[in-house]
Amino acid sequence: GETLETEEAMWHLTALLNFDYGDAGHEFSEFVNDTSYIVISKTDDGVSYEELNNAYTDLQEFVETAYETSDLDNKHVYVVVAKAVSEDDENMTIETVSTLGSERGGSAIMRFGPTDYWWESNSGKCGPYLGQYPDRGAPTQLTSKLNLNLGVLMCENGSIYFTDFQEIWMHGSDLEHLEDPDSPCGFRIFYNETYSQTGPICLDPDALNYYLRSYADLGNLHKPTGKHTVKFTVYWDVIISYSYPSLHTIIVEYAKANCGGGGGAID
Repeated sequence: GETLETEEAMWHLTALLNFDYGDAGHEFSEFVNDTSYIVISKTDDGVSYEELNNAYTDLQEFVETAYETSDLDNKHVYVVVAKAVSEDDENMTIETVSTLGSERGGSAIMRFGPTDYWWESNSGKCGPYLGQYPDRGAPTQLTSKLNLNLGVLMCENGSIYFTDFQEIWMHGSDLEHLEDPDSPCGFRIFYNETYSQTGPICLDPDALNYYLRSYADLGNLHKPTGKHTVKFTVYWDVIISYSYPSLHTIIVEYAKANCGGGGGAID
């Protein structure tokens, strides 16, 4: 039978999942991700429509179960992204991330305030609030506020859903043009050059608001023509080198926004 190449198969799978379930036209206060891995059969020619249909059935169950078991209030499926993360001559492993959003009931705090002192990594609060929220940190808080500031897409008929995804990664000291004398660390993306000698840095509200503005600006700067910024994710990492610096990595997901989907099908 007819087959699809890997990239085309993932496009169809992701587009159909978002058309059926995506409901992105809301103001959200919180996002939660669930991840699934499935393995499907393939040949040298690609993925058959039968295998793709079987994958879609499995992923329908995953998306619906993630939704039904979530504790979020006023929840909607925001976006679903399927990617082939490994393949050989006979099999392909598909990673699927379903992102649920909790619809915002009131105003959200878009900036960092006077109690926002966070370690550069996800090690909790620091400074006068040392020890609070040990499973959070600057990366989780920046991710949350960046996504709160994305804005709302409107659709008169049907739901907003996303297709044609594109992902861009940005690192602390990748490019010379990221240098900024006004930055707390000298770069537009957080970069701790002396991590191995001095340990983690405590980021105060001014520093966090700088990075919040900077990361949002960089996301807009690299946004492909005709696409919408779907989601930010900020990670912390250490470079294994002579000096062991640490940095933030920003992953920005872009996509084409479409109107007329069947979002809310689970409801």
